[in-house]
Amino acid sequence: KIEIILPSSELDRVLPALEEIVCEGIVTVREIEARSHKTRKRLLPRQLKVKNVMTASPTKVTMSTPLSEVTQLLLSSVFNGVPVVDKNDPPGGIGTQEDLIYRADLPMRLGLLAKSDQEKVETVLDGLASRKAEEIMTSPVISIKEDEVATEAVKLMIKKKLKRLPVLNERGKLTGMLS
Repeated sequence: KIEIILPSSELDRVLPALEEIVCEGIVTVREIEARSHKTRKRLLPRQLKVKNVMTASPTKVTMSTPLSEVTQLLLSSVFNGVPVVDKNDPPGGIGTQEDLIYRADLPMRLGLLAKSDQEKVETVLDGLASRKAEEIMTSPVISIKEDEVATEAVKLMIKKKLKRLPVLNERGKLTGMLS
């Protein structure tokens, strides 16, 4: 078993080479839930900053974006959460698959919906069109500054049990996401 941990932004670059190397077995890509992290050696170099490992210029939606658009965005993406920003761009929350299921009554997970026939998808999207992202987003949002060290982001995500973390610049503008 070989386990590779890397920023999701590097996946498209690394995966083709990895698939070429594996001549027998299975390659999987999945989310993990980190409970704790211990190592005798540093997994992340002390000087590594959040801005060096984040996904820069993340896709985002506004508070008034219809849930049908949020759902379409998540259906066509590799991620299942999106920052929700106000008119001045600081994130006011995060809209996730779980928010859509539990707060907007999405009838199934995004992966299942994506595999459904087009008529079913359109019916679900029509049912979400009248509601806005701000109605279901998780808030307040916990974020981190891009100049923080990456180990602090890891500690924060583990402590707060976060799957994703918006990254802000010194002016409070969204510049990236960690997941």
